[in-house]
This record gives sequence, C-alpha cells and structure tokens, in this order.
Amino acid sequence: MTIDTAALVLAMPGESVEAIIEKLRLTGSRSLQLLVPDGVIALQNLGGVEQLRRFIAVGGIDLVLITSDQATLNAAQMGDLATLSVQGAQVRAPSAPPVATVQPSPYATRRLPESGPKRPPPVPSEALDDDALLRELEALYAVPPPAAPPTVVLLPVAVPPPITPLAPPAAAAKPAQSDEDFFAALDDLSETINTGTGSASAPVGYDDFASELDAWGETTSQSPTSARSEPARPRVRPEDIALSADEVRRAGVSARRTAPAPARPAPRPVARPMPAPSRRSPVDEDDYDDDEFEAAPRRSWLLPAIILGLIALLALIGAVILLGNQAEVQVSLPITNEAIAPFSQLAIPLVAPGQASTTAVVAQQVSADVPFSANGTVTEATQAPSASAAGPILILSLNAQPFSFPAGVEFIAIKADGQEVRFVSEAPIDVPPASTSDQGAQIVTTRGQVQVNIVARAPGSASNIEPNTIRQMLVPGQPPIDVTGGNLVVRHDPIGGGAEQEIRIVKESDVQRLLGEALAGLDNRARQVLEEQLASQGDLGLEVSTISPTTADLNALRGFEFATTPAVGQPVDPANPTFNLSVQARYSALATPKNNPLTKQIGEVAPEQLSIAGLLRLNACQSPQVNSWLWDGSRLTVDGQVGPDTSPACVDKQLNPATIQRVKDAVRGKPQAEAELALQNLVSEGLIASFQLPAMASLPGWDNQISVTVNTP
Repeated sequence: MTIDTAALVLAMPGESVEAIIEKLRLTGSRSLQLLVPDGVIALQNLGGVEQLRRFIAVGGIDLVLITSDQATLNAAQMGDLATLSVQGAQVRAPSAPPVATVQPSPYATRRLPESGPKRPPPVPSEALDDDALLRELEALYAVPPPAAPPTVVLLPVAVPPPITPLAPPAAAAKPAQSDEDFFAALDDLSETINTGTGSASAPVGYDDFASELDAWGETTSQSPTSARSEPARPRVRPEDIALSADEVRRAGVSARRTAPAPARPAPRPVARPMPAPSRRSPVDEDDYDDDEFEAAPRRSWLLPAIILGLIALLALIGAVILLGNQAEVQVSLPITNEAIAPFSQLAIPLVAPGQASTTAVVAQQVSADVPFSANGTVTEATQAPSASAAGPILILSLNAQPFSFPAGVEFIAIKADGQEVRFVSEAPIDVPPASTSDQGAQIVTTRGQVQVNIVARAPGSASNIEPNTIRQMLVPGQPPIDVTGGNLVVRHDPIGGGAEQEIRIVKESDVQRLLGEALAGLDNRARQVLEEQLASQGDLGLEVSTISPTTADLNALRGFEFATTPAVGQPVDPANPTFNLSVQARYSALATPKNNPLTKQIGEVAPEQLSIAGLLRLNACQSPQVNSWLWDGSRLTVDGQVGPDTSPACVDKQLNPATIQRVKDAVRGKPQAEAELALQNLVSEGLIASFQLPAMASLPGWDNQISVTVNTP
C-alpha cells in the first residue's frame, strides 16, 4: 500500500505569493505542509491567501499552513485555509548557511581515456535510501542554482567498455548544478557521437541511457514521498559506460572511426528541472534484437524550439498589452447656434384618403358641435339683508317763510361707532313757517313742523339708528344743511326694521370649482362623438394629437362657451341649493389611414416642404426635427428646427483627426480623475460638448489602445 507523506515547504520572508506557489507545485505532492516564519508579508493579507487558496483548490491539494505569526494566521483563517498555530515558540526563517566546500558531484562528466586501455572500475559509493534521494530532489526543485554552471568540456571519446552496474552514489551535502550539467553533457555527448567526423563515436543506442534517467525522474516527481514496491535502480555515471565489440558492430561503428578526434568545447548547458525516474522494469540489453536497437531521438531541436516558444510568448504578451487593454472614449460635438435654424408654422398640405403624395399628408377632416353640462352645489351659506330700516322723523323750522323739498332728500345719521347711515325721503316735503304770538308779558314763537317718513338706502340691521342721531340733510343741488340746531332741526325716535337672513348664493368660486370637471367631460365626450363619425370608415383612425380645441386651450379658458343657472350672484332654492353649468365647443380633428399614421407622414413630408421653402438643403448633412404640430380646424402647421445631421456618415466628417488626437493626448496614460479634468478643459475650449470615459482606474498609455467615438443621440 502506498502512503502519501506530506511534503514540508518553507516560505521565506522576501518571497512573493507566486514564488511560494511555485515551490508547492514543484513538489508534485497533493499533501503539503507550508511552514511560514514571522514576517512573510505576502501571506499577511487576504489577496495573497486567496491566490494560495485558488492554487490548492484547482490542484486538489491538501495543505496545512503552520505559523506563529498572528497576522498570517488571521488572514489564512479568513481565507478558509487549514492552519496549525505554533504556541509558546516562534517560527523564524533559517539564517544563511556557512559556505561549505563544494564536493565534486558523483554525476559530473569525466574525461574519457584517450587510448584504448580499459578504465579502472569505479569506486562504489554508499547507497542512498529512497527517501533521502527524494528529499535531495525536492531541495533541488525548491532552491534554484545560484550561479552560472561551469562549462563542460568533452574530450575525444573512445569506444567505452561494457556497462557495469553500480550501486547508487552516496548522498551529497546538497545536490548542486552538477546534475543539470550531467544531463546537458549527455546531450552534447550524444551529439558528438552522432555527428563527429573522424572522431570516436558510441553506438546510437547510447542515448537510451539519458532517456532512462528522464523516465526515472518523471516517476519520482509524480510521487516523491511514496514508498516503492520495487528495488531502487542504481545510477550510472557516464564514465561507467562501455560498449562490447558486438554492440559496436551492431551500431555500425567502423574501426576507422574509433580513432580519437579533436575535442571541441561543449556548449553551455541549459538549466532545466531534475526529471524523476520512471518505474520501468530493468531489461537486459541482450534481449534487444538488431531491429529493435534504434537510434535515440536527437535533441538538437530543443534550443530552437525554446527560442521560438519564447518569441511566441513575447508576441502574445505584447498583443495582450496592446490589444487587450482597450479604452473607448465617447464624446459629443458642440452644436453652435449658427448651425441650428428654427422654423415655425410651416404649413403642411392635405390630400384626401385614397390619393398618394410625397409632399402632402393623407388625411380627412372630422368636426362636430359638442355640448356638456354638469350640476354643482352651493356649499356655503351667507347672511343677506332681508329688510331696510324705516321710520318717521319731525322737521322743525324757525323761518317765517315755508320751505318745500322734493322727494329723495337724504338724511345722514352718525352712529356711535362713527358709521354713517343714509336715509332718503320717499315723498316731497313741505315745511310750514313759524308763527309768533304776543301774550302780554312775553312774545311766543311757534316753530313750523312737519313729519316725514324716511327709509334706509342699504338694507340690513346695520341701518338701524338710535334717537336723534340724524345730523345733516342733503337737498339735491344744495350744500349740506345742519339739522342739529338753528332754523331747521330734526327730531326722531329710534329707527329700526333693518334685518338679515341666511341664504345660498351662486358664487364665482363655485363655478370655477365645477368648470374643470365640466371641461374634462366635454373633452371626453368630443372624442366619443368624433370616433362615432369614423365608425363607418374602418380604415381611418382618429389622430388624437390634432383634436381642436386642445386640452391646453380648455385649461386656458379658450375655445368654449359656458353658462350657469341661476346666474352668478343669484340665490338658489334653500331646499335644493344646486346650480347647473353647461359648456359647449366646436370640435375638429384629422383622421389618417391606420397603416400610415400622422407621425410617419409628417416625418416624410416635412423635409420635402422645408426643401421647397428653401429652409433645408438635402444631402448636406442637415437634419430637420419636428417638435410639434397643430390642427386649428382649417390647416395643419408644424414647428421645429433644422440642425446638423447626426448620422454616422456626417459625424465622421465632423470628428476630424485633429480633434481625435487632442482627445487622445488629453487622456493617454492618465488616471481617471486627471483624464476627466483634461477633457473638461477641452469642453471649456468648445472643442467637444461632453464626454464619457470607460470605467477603469487609469487610461492606456498607447494611442492605438484608445478609440474616440461620437456619442450620437
């Protein structure tokens, strides 16, 4: 049974989240333990933890994060990562190891002997156990080689002796660049053997040894910590390779090619990750037939393929940068007053239904007298005078001559509050003269007197007066006469009889309150009457927008007549305090074919009429706009304006290259706020009327990433 032991990976304080994830990926294990020292800033925020969580979710990895750093622990717990908190201790990053003496790698390429004598057998080294070897491989993946690898020099190769199996080499203190140098040297060795002219070459099948090592590395990377059920394959060093004479014969190596060739410098080895060994069962070389012993594939294509891949990757990155980050800036161009020409009351001719015309509207007139009435109630009661004050007065005269006054003489009384009350005589007045008599000891004068009935001019209780409050008498054509003393005196008792009663009178406010309801009913009734006239003509429809008088006319109290019964100011029956309001108007409208409404016809006819009137130049990037139309019962007129055409063809003419470049210069590479301020300056200059920026924090830094379009209404 195979047990997957958790691999332990150490995060360093200066590493990014991507570097830590790469370490985890190179282990090849699905069970990991991440040891995080204090101060790893990349994992102290939710952004870094979220990247780590997505990595383990996609790979199906079981990860436990071990740390004593509280900030890292909090972020990991908020990101739903499995954590193990270290209590009472502190996880610290390891200090830099002391510089150790570099031991020669057991896998380094050695100089092959220049002559034919057999090489001495290699000294066997102490075998490594599987777990130790895998740990060394993991360390090799996690820590990249620090310095440039040494140059491998291959000397002339002689026919190697037969392959002698060796035990696995002893573990080095730390696998270094030599492993990668070994594989690069193998590639170079194969190339030297296969292509060298006049030099000693090994059998073509010699490259199977490197393939075997590659397969072994793949198996190790797939399960670096799993227990092996098969015995470990021993490592074979290049100096241990030897071919028998029969192998040389089968590989087609002639005796003349076994002579040593001048050595050529080996190319600089290409660093690549250590492959893991495959678990293939060992096969004896004697089991291969001549037909099965094929040449190993040449690896000279690897470097050009890598270069082409890098070029393609750079091209892709450039395309993403240049094309992926696109921004569209929408602007609207200013329209000057000179570019707008208003028109009003443009007459549109009419033709009867059944006719066709491009310069007239097909319509039929309908009209009717429409009455409507509504009843209202007088809700407010008022006190109205019901009787006038009236009574007799006594006029006394000391004049020796009689006086006569016509009817209608006024008598003015002053009440205690200073209010003036006027009375009038209903009949002519004749005042007799005064008389004198001698009675011996004294002479007695008797005033002439006459009694006159007077009536208050204003009805109501306000005309009632107290005794002897009449102060003046007004005779038509004469100045006022004081009647409180002198030759004429007026005496009287209290004069009353003035009174009020509660009545309901039709007021203007009552009519106005009911008039709105009556006009709404009139308008609805008019539409019904006009629709009834068109009922027999099923192909025609009433154009509601042409009904005259319009609702606006009715609200402005135009285009109708009304009357009230009783009239305004007259009382209503106390038992039934209602009044009637009747309204009437002459209505007219147009009816158009249902499949060709007025809106569509005006849109087609108005440009033709504007062109006939010389107000519009066709095909000159001018566009008419009809704002409203009016049917007054006798003719149809339209109001609107002629302005610039906003179609794409005309807009492109208005958006010249200079304007586009000014907009791009204003926003290129700037943050959103600065770009808005720069475009606002262009609005102030009158170059554009308005703008709309894309929702991004910063605008692209290249002109070909910015497109400028016109925002047409």
